[in-house]
Amino acid sequence: MEQPIITYPCNWSYRLICEDCELIMKEVPGKMGNIKHEISPVNRSKQGKYVSVNIEAVVNSDDERLSIAPKLMSIPTVRMVL
Repeated sequence: MEQPIITYPCNWSYRLICEDCELIMKEVPGKMGNIKHEISPVNRSKQGKYVSVNIEAVVNSDDERLSIAPKLMSIPTVRMVL
């Protein structure tokens, strides 16, 4: 399968599955650094244990785009980055 051609800068979405939305709102700006982004809660699981959070970011290169997910995974409450 061919890799899609991505023209930078572009908007890129990350979906976080986490346990603590408040902690995410505090931690994400520090992990994103100078990358322009917006954070918005999306859904809560039926039992209320997990919440999904959407991050829209403007990325300037493949390296920058690929470096963000590991930074987000380093937040203790994050269980998955999509």
